[in-house]
Amino acid sequence: MSSLIVPPVDAMDIGRHWLTVAGAAAGLLAGAWCLTFARNYVQQLESQGAADLMCFVRAMRRSLRISRNADSTRLIDASKWYATGAILLAAGYAMLCTTRGLDGSVLGPAAAMLMLLALALIDVRTGLLPDALTYSLLGLGLAWAWAGFGPGLQIALYGALIGYGLLYGICRVAGRLFQKQILGGGDLKLYAALGAWLGPQALPWIMLAACASATLYAMWSQRTLSPRGSLAFGPFLAASGGAILALQPLLAAWTLR
Repeated sequence: MSSLIVPPVDAMDIGRHWLTVAGAAAGLLAGAWCLTFARNYVQQLESQGAADLMCFVRAMRRSLRISRNADSTRLIDASKWYATGAILLAAGYAMLCTTRGLDGSVLGPAAAMLMLLALALIDVRTGLLPDALTYSLLGLGLAWAWAGFGPGLQIALYGALIGYGLLYGICRVAGRLFQKQILGGGDLKLYAALGAWLGPQALPWIMLAACASATLYAMWSQRTLSPRGSLAFGPFLAASGGAILALQPLLAAWTLR
């Protein structure tokens, strides 16, 4: 008579699965709020005409205010960019919780990924990367490194300076060659902020992934192998930086092998 052998259940594996589910749920909730914030920020930009600090403050106030008569589209937008952003944030939070757990080291990257999503959504709608968000992301990255959670304050400073300086130099050379502006100032500040979070060694991979994804998207949207015109580059920088930020523990372990 044969007996059924039940393999032992690993409590650690069960815990990781629950952390992944919890991270995905938190990402969806945070993504829903981020959609509201981005919509409010865009409305403030359209009414004020400038991406100043007051636009950020007013958008934050409106996003934190709960109204019974609020339109359901404030939380859920049918746009493909908005839906994709919420899904990507849920996936990123799930990966963060899986690789880092629920200790203090997950809070900074989670806040950074939320800010990256807001920047991407605003850039898609307006073509702007507001200084209030890019500088906040940069400052938070430096503070996180100073607190001992990031790559180290010195490395974070090098990453920010190299990120801005390298991209600035490329834009100047390309501008002289092609006689037009390649990237905006917001893209340079966002790249510097990502350098502060991830260090200078991650910058080439961020740019490579951003350029590849932007090219593939342009080819897909225009249905041609030779796309023309321009598109917002901020969302691709934000997505590439957020992906490397979420996968950083796995990438570090892989490079040590």
